[in-house]
Amino acid sequence: MARTTDFLHFQLPALVLAMPLLAGCGTIRHASLADVLSAEELARVVRPSNARNWIPNLAVLPRAELNGNLLTVFNIRNTKYLTADDYIVRHYDKTFDLNKLQSVDFT
Repeated sequence: MARTTDFLHFQLPALVLAMPLLAGCGTIRHASLADVLSAEELARVVRPSNARNWIPNLAVLPRAELNGNLLTVFNIRNTKYLTADDYIVRHYDKTFDLNKLQSVDFT
């Protein structure tokens, strides 16, 4: 564990400075921490958090409650895109009767 901690505190700044060189040796491409760190190391540097300044389209988390065979999902996102960067975010709640459920689409 000490070795990883040493890496994050001492070698990470050097890697960040070297990223343009590591990213393509002369090609014009912006490098990110993901280019030089493993998923495990990246997770230690950037902690997952819901308490961030999220864009409005991703700021509200859905949640669900199960009562018998009735599943109520709250804050289902329904975004109307006017352009790629201009949109209206709406949320709604819906109750599903699991006895009547025939299929689920996760796309």
